[in-house]
Amino acid sequence: SDVYAGAEDEEEDESSPSSSSSKDRTAGAGVSSSVSGSKGGGGGSSSAAAASAAAAAAASIDRTDPPVSESRPRVYETVAEVSVDEGPSIASKPRIMLPVGTYVQVVEVLSVTEENRLRGRLDIGGWISLLHSSTQRTWVRRVSSGTYVVTAPSIIVSSGLGMNTKQVDFYGVDEYVEVVGVFYLRKERRVRAKLSTGGYVSLVDTERSFASAEPLQLGTHVLASKSPAFSHPLACRPSRILESGSYVNVVETRFSSTERCLRGQMADGGWVVLEDKKDGRLRAVPVPLGTYQTHSHPLFIHRRPATEGAAPGANRRPSNDRGGGGGGGGPGSGRRRPSMDHGGGRRPSMEHSGQARRSSGQHASSSLGGGGGAGAAGGPLLEGDSYVDVVETKYVPSKREIQGRLAQGGWISLLNAASNYRFAHPVPRGVYFTYKETLAVNAGVPCGSKIDKLLKPYTPVEVLETRYVASERQVRGRLSGTGGWISLIQAA
Repeated sequence: SDVYAGAEDEEEDESSPSSSSSKDRTAGAGVSSSVSGSKGGGGGSSSAAAASAAAAAAASIDRTDPPVSESRPRVYETVAEVSVDEGPSIASKPRIMLPVGTYVQVVEVLSVTEENRLRGRLDIGGWISLLHSSTQRTWVRRVSSGTYVVTAPSIIVSSGLGMNTKQVDFYGVDEYVEVVGVFYLRKERRVRAKLSTGGYVSLVDTERSFASAEPLQLGTHVLASKSPAFSHPLACRPSRILESGSYVNVVETRFSSTERCLRGQMADGGWVVLEDKKDGRLRAVPVPLGTYQTHSHPLFIHRRPATEGAAPGANRRPSNDRGGGGGGGGPGSGRRRPSMDHGGGRRPSMEHSGQARRSSGQHASSSLGGGGGAGAAGGPLLEGDSYVDVVETKYVPSKREIQGRLAQGGWISLLNAASNYRFAHPVPRGVYFTYKETLAVNAGVPCGSKIDKLLKPYTPVEVLETRYVASERQVRGRLSGTGGWISLIQAA
């Protein structure tokens, strides 16, 4: 998966929805690339709604300066199997299929309006699909700049980009670092980052799928306690007070090493404290991304999140539905990056999946519920008891809803905050115990990737990330420690 690789600089985003060319296979989990010089057009649709959706998709991809070029390429990881073609058109001759988890370097981006595609040219030649500009479906995830949290026991800060340069410092687990540039060292199979404070660290060992540090999650957060809001990331006097249990949409994070405080910029303006390192208090918890299991009834998939003008009643809770109602407890946190994995209500059955069993005493609680109407009825339906990957979350205050954008395309309702009703539950992260003999740990996301080792029964493992591989009908989990991926659930 490291045949293609690259180098980059600056920020991230995410994207997804519906059907496409057979060469642009199932999307696994996505983020829209932040590359400039392209418009990501709306697929030739004459309707204002389609044009608006296309503009939003283009804006989500075209946010970062300076523009992508031969001298300033960007690093991406494929999140779906995607074809490398000879030309920018998806009808051009295919060269090779890239599996999930392949690192690529993009040096040019082109909007192919008539095919509803944003295409990227690789540094070694060939073109891949980055984004479906109409549905926002994506095939890659940007390895971006921004705030990262150290997930390894420690990471070494080197004086230069190379692996053998002089060690000048180190960071311990749970410490924050600000990344200002990302580079891929193909020979060493490492994703390296330049820090704002100087020096370089390794982010990912791509050979073992081991991440030493991970970007902080953006999107919807729930406040775990009453929190002050500030007009500026370094302001000392709060401009207002936000109540415990409030939902906020975080679009940027910034860590102050002098104040030992992590703050997040809210979409509606102002900054809120997410974590205070001085007293160790966690002030806000992100709604988790990753694999979700829906309830037994179908859900509408909508092209855009719900707005003021959306028709009422879509995704209304059926009166005879037995899926998870209650709130499942207050906000909780994981060992490293806090999450809101669910502790109550209906959960995926690990006992019948044949892979790994969730540790009953090691799950994070949540106030996330599913539910209310998301947009006009009549969109495509997501069958009940489906597994999907949620790649972005958004709280819509006018609807009092949390909605999730799917890697496969479109948006679904995750939470009706008014009724606290759940439409889907995330597959929990945290500690699992294996109970199947010779459970394989693979180097990559696909089940067929290189086997690093075999786990004995009742081995405890910690899952940091989940993805659903639709082609194999498997929910996969990325491990802490040595890295690698295991199978958690075999979907029916």
